[in-house]
Amino acid sequence: MGMTVLLTGGAGYVGSHTIVALLDAGHRVHVVDNLSRGRREAIQRAARLGGHDVPLSVIDLCDESAITELIGQVNPDVVLHVAAYKSVSESVAHPERYDRNNTEATTVLARAIEAHGVRRVVYASTGSVYGERSCEGFLETDPTAPLNPYAATKLAGEHALNALSERTGAHVANMRFFNVVGAHPSGELGEYGDESTNLLPLLLDQLVGKRGALTIFGTDWDTPDGTCIRDYVHVCDIASALVAACERVHEIDGSRVFNVGTGIGTSVRAMVAAVAKAAGQDLPTIDGPRREGDPGLSVAGVQRIADELGWTATYDLPAMVQSAVQWSRREPAPA
Repeated sequence: MGMTVLLTGGAGYVGSHTIVALLDAGHRVHVVDNLSRGRREAIQRAARLGGHDVPLSVIDLCDESAITELIGQVNPDVVLHVAAYKSVSESVAHPERYDRNNTEATTVLARAIEAHGVRRVVYASTGSVYGERSCEGFLETDPTAPLNPYAATKLAGEHALNALSERTGAHVANMRFFNVVGAHPSGELGEYGDESTNLLPLLLDQLVGKRGALTIFGTDWDTPDGTCIRDYVHVCDIASALVAACERVHEIDGSRVFNVGTGIGTSVRAMVAAVAKAAGQDLPTIDGPRREGDPGLSVAGVQRIADELGWTATYDLPAMVQSAVQWSRREPAPA
């Protein structure tokens, strides 16, 4: 019969791809999004790809009466909370925005969930909560040490939902994403160019002439080519991990953290080379100094999610990059 999933942030990058995955798995989806960063068009495209209508309620999650009323109307089996602001640099410049839109919104949502007795919650968190320590295989039991307001607010969201679990017995899965990249293989859905300042979107901006040479921050790391290594995971794999969590969160006793990544590291230079190969053009770079707070190596340990949710990533780096290049050529970034 499938489940009814209330999805926050369904108009965004991860959220819209998750709509498709949920519909493909036979579930019903109701999106709540304030459309401050997301796009109604992304929901419409996702609904077409999934072959089902997807209702949207335009609500700010900090409006407690509105979100509480909506949960009562939708009566979801699972609340999947993906909505968040996600720019590290913006969070440093405007921490108050992140306190409100990430921390306060999650706290309000937790109260609304509790008011209606929903017992299954899945939360989109981030691997950046581990901080600046370099590691090839972060474990979910490792200490957290957020370096910026964005990471701190996502960890605060975990704490708010853990407290909900302790109060009510709700089953909670905190899903810590590593570096999300790529686009839907149809070419119909992806990350809009104005949404991110991460490495791959910057390289895609170069492809369409919106940006000059990319600055590589640090070329003297203790890595094979001297540049930072990250764990890149395809957005469709992220979406399938969230579906797996929705389907199995009831098996969790209390709350549980899961890393979501490939377990494979890719350096900055390797990513530049992969994009250049996929696009068939050179991408100039400039060597720059390290950025404060950047770890040289950040790769997910992914054994827990494989053992407990039966999930593993399926996209390799060339497939991730090819999907992103295909999307960038179909959907130019807005001016």
